Amino acid sequence: MARSYTQFRKRVELVKRGILKDSGSQRDLTRLIRAGLDRESFLEILAVAAAEDRISDSTSVLASPMCRRQRQLKSLALQIRTVVAHAERLANSEESNLDPWALLMPGSLRPSKRYKNPVEWCRPHLVNAQRRCADRADFQARAFGFYLRRLLPRDRWLHVKLLLDCVRKETGKPFREELARLLTDAYKAAGALRIFSAEQLRKIEKRYAAL
Repeated sequence: MARSYTQFRKRVELVKRGILKDSGSQRDLTRLIRAGLDRESFLEILAVAAAEDRISDSTSVLASPMCRRQRQLKSLALQIRTVVAHAERLANSEESNLDPWALLMPGSLRPSKRYKNPVEWCRPHLVNAQRRCADRADFQARAFGFYLRRLLPRDRWLHVKLLLDCVRKETGKPFREELARLLTDAYKAAGALRIFSAEQLRKIEKRYAAL
C-alpha cells in the first residue's frame, strides 16, 4: 500500500510538470489564478484528478488492495469448500475405517483397541461450521464487489466535481471552457487520452450535485 501511494504521488508530480510545460495550460491557469484561485491547491486537485483517472485502474491506491483482498476471500471460500468436500469423501469411505483393514492383518498386528470411525470425527456440526466459514468469506467478497462496483465508480469524477466546485466557489464563475482544456492537457500528461468539453463538465456538475 505504501509503495502504491509513493508511485501515485510520483505520478501526480509528473502530471503537474506536464501541465506547467504546456503553454496553453499556462494561459488558462493564469486566467483562473487571476480570478482568485490558489495556484498550488488547484494544481494539486487537477493533477490528482488526471493521475487517479479510473478508480478501477490497477494503479489506483484504493481499488488495488480492495480487489486483492476480494480475490483472497474468494480463494479462501473455495479452499475451505474443497477441504470439506475431501474430508467428507474420506470420512464416508469404508477404506478410511481401520476395522476392515484389521481383518486382513495377521493376528499379532491387529489393533488392540478400536479406533473411531472417520464419520465420528467428521461430524455434521463440524462440517457445517466450516461451510458457514466459507459462506462468510463469500459474503465478505461480495460486499467488497458491491462497493467496488457501485460506490467507487463515483470517484472517477469526484476530483473533477471538486475542481468545478473549487473554481465556482473561489471565482464565482464556472470557467468550464478553461477547465475542460486544463483537464484534457492534464490527462494527456498522465498518459491518458481523454478529451473534455464544457458541456461534459456541465453534465458532471449537474449529475453529482449532491456530492
